[in-house]
Amino acid sequence: MIKAAVAGDYKGIPTTTLVGGVAVILYFIMPIDIIPDFIPVIGLLDDASLLAWFMTTIKTELDRFKDWDIMHQEQQRQAAHNSAPHNADSSFGTPKYSDRSGDNVEVDRHTEL
Repeated sequence: MIKAAVAGDYKGIPTTTLVGGVAVILYFIMPIDIIPDFIPVIGLLDDASLLAWFMTTIKTELDRFKDWDIMHQEQQRQAAHNSAPHNADSSFGTPKYSDRSGDNVEVDRHTEL
């Protein structure tokens, strides 16, 4: 998701999620907390609760990105398929070949590729 967002392909990450992620990381790293970390259990509880909140938020964003990525890959596959040249003989089965059976196809081996 980060790679697609940095490349400019994916523009679905809300600014609030980005700001919230940076804020949670800074709060987790900084030694100054609302409840100091040296207090047993309770000191780490505020950090853990913020991380849990951010993980649920980012999970929602990752699910949205997954749906976008599947649709984006399908669109790229369709675009590549539509732009690829078709070298097949489209006249097979037309009256030109009506006197031959389906198993009897002649190949012109003198044609250069």
